[in-house]
Amino acid sequence: MTRLNRFAAAAILGLTASAPHALADLVVLQYHHVADHTPPATSTSRSLFEAQLDMIRDLNLEVVPLLPATRQALAGPTPSS
Repeated sequence: MTRLNRFAAAAILGLTASAPHALADLVVLQYHHVADHTPPATSTSRSLFEAQLDMIRDLNLEVVPLLPATRQALAGPTPSS
C-alpha cells in the first residue's frame, strides 16, 4: 500500500470512527476529479479511488443516496417502538 493509500485509509477510518459521536451520523466523500491526467491538487487518481471503494466495501460501510440520508441525519434518531 502506498503512502497516499495509507493516508486515505486512515482518513476514511478516522471519519467512520468519529461518526458515532457526531450529532448527524453521515459521512460524505466528495471528489472534484477522478482522473490520472488532471491537476493532482484537485484530482484523485483512478487507482486511489478504486482502493477507496474497495476499502468502503471491505469495511461493510453503508452507501446511501445523499438527499434522503442528509434529511434523516438532520432529523436525528427516531424513537424506538
